Amino acid sequence: MRVITLILSFTLLLSHYLDAQNILNKIGAGVTCGESIFDSGGASSNYENNAYSEATFHPSAEDEYVSIEFIHAYIEGCCDIINIYDGENIEAPLIRGGPSKDNELNGQIYSASPSNLSGSITITFSSDQVIEYSGWEVHVQCLKRSEVYGCTNPLSCNFNPLANIDDNSCMNYFGCNNANAINYDANALCDNNTCLILGCTNQVAINYNPNSNLDDGSCIVKGCANVLMFNYNPEVTIGDGFCIPIIYGCMNNYAYNYNTASNIDDNSCVNKRSGCLDVNAINYNPLANVDDYSCEFIPIYGCSNPLYLEYDTKVNLDDGTCNNYIIYGCTNQVSINYNPNSNLDDGSCVNENNYNLVYGCTNKSACNYNPQANSDGGSCEFPDGCTDEKAINYDPEASCDNGTCEFITISTNMIYGCIDESACNYNPQSNSDDGSCEFPDGCTDEKAINYDPEASCDNGTCQSKIHGCIDKKYIEYNPQANIEDESCKTELDIGLKYLGGYIFELNYKNNGEPFGKVVSESDLGTFTWEEARTKAITSNINDFDDWYIPDVADFNSIYRAIEKIEQNNFDKHYWTSKPYKTLSAIVFDMSNNNSCSTSIQYKYKLRVIRAF
Repeated sequence: MRVITLILSFTLLLSHYLDAQNILNKIGAGVTCGESIFDSGGASSNYENNAYSEATFHPSAEDEYVSIEFIHAYIEGCCDIINIYDGENIEAPLIRGGPSKDNELNGQIYSASPSNLSGSITITFSSDQVIEYSGWEVHVQCLKRSEVYGCTNPLSCNFNPLANIDDNSCMNYFGCNNANAINYDANALCDNNTCLILGCTNQVAINYNPNSNLDDGSCIVKGCANVLMFNYNPEVTIGDGFCIPIIYGCMNNYAYNYNTASNIDDNSCVNKRSGCLDVNAINYNPLANVDDYSCEFIPIYGCSNPLYLEYDTKVNLDDGTCNNYIIYGCTNQVSINYNPNSNLDDGSCVNENNYNLVYGCTNKSACNYNPQANSDGGSCEFPDGCTDEKAINYDPEASCDNGTCEFITISTNMIYGCIDESACNYNPQSNSDDGSCEFPDGCTDEKAINYDPEASCDNGTCQSKIHGCIDKKYIEYNPQANIEDESCKTELDIGLKYLGGYIFELNYKNNGEPFGKVVSESDLGTFTWEEARTKAITSNINDFDDWYIPDVADFNSIYRAIEKIEQNNFDKHYWTSKPYKTLSAIVFDMSNNNSCSTSIQYKYKLRVIRAF
């Protein structure tokens, strides 16, 4: 009769039978078929911390196999692990193992497989240094195998691992028995995996044959055939016109000059250096390239407007002393083009000895402007009224018409009203303006948040009152709200749902306004790299359409935040936004915070992010 062997902390194996219930980690324990085994705490106590136990259950007869049932199981599933192996040791195939839910094994039954000739099962249990639960109880049974006839010789080509009774059917003539192979042997009874099948063996080819193992040169590969392009593929036989230009630049996303468009790093990366960038500040840092808003200034009062004569480049605090608006011109009184109104010489002064004088008005806005004149004698006349004697507003003292003349039209069909189409009270029937036009000057809706009681004509700027949280530092923030309703309750934090997804990066500006990134609530599907890029930029999720594929640094941040994200439903492999060499891109492994390159033709999961 075969027995059950147990090991504790690599203790010498001993085996014998127990007549009562048994505790797994007691040295020398054994269990007969039909009995039960417990963790180190036994039937009434919790198991111990920092424990490791191993047990192998053997059937009691050659024609039997072991089956175990968890009568009770309650462990710390994340950290206290039960593994079950289909054989006589832990080198055997794993039936189930790894972390589990705390009570996942409760009531489960596991049996040795038909291919397991020993019929044995091995289990291990390990606990961490903290938290212990009530543990588990396993009931052991030995079951009869069914009679299976067949070839039991493992060296024969038709060996049946499930057979337990040899029927003399073993065959030993080996060769290639695939009729499609070039070395097909019609006399071969058993295939020896030597078949040679011609075809295209390139997995990226459109005519790839997964059954071929000998390439015949027939592969058809589509892609970029331009050697000057980033994604040039020397294996391409048919150009598809989709070529990506080479863009040199800094590809380190932590660098100051990081270029999101570059696909080949040119070693131009410059480290970010925070500091004050204002040369007028007392703490100006000439080595800094990122402003950290730390600039400090010594107050220098004066005129800070460069349009005035009093302007001083050193001033950083205007004190209202800007008085004289700069008027450029010739300030030399002996020059023929002297301008008495100028207060800042512009170098235009002309010497009478070498210049042909043409007197006249040189001001383009004057009625009598003379473009030929180069010497202004103060003769300019500016529009000052209506000069048409037929107008009702004729001004006999006006010397230059200003376009304001008004006339009375005698008509039997006179219709007075507003004839300006841009006015609120425009009357298309009117043919004579009566000066009654009213133009849009504000919001006239009393229900609007920006209602203007003094406005007489609505200008279309009315904003409806929308109550909600208007503080961006809270999860409840409503970008449409314009009236605070005290609904701001929960401050932003990593892992919380906000503006379309879950926060995985969070920072604050000097004015307290938050900024960061959120990751979408779920995967968008499985795609090739190019399909993923298109899907990302065309996605509209939770009313946001500015989603994009994360890069490796973004996935690093997501990985660090994953335990806090409310809906942790991440898969294993995801596309990143980063291409890598020809026809390859970077894939991120969410199970171990690592990344690697792979063909852009393969399909992986897509999860997108957006900034806020």
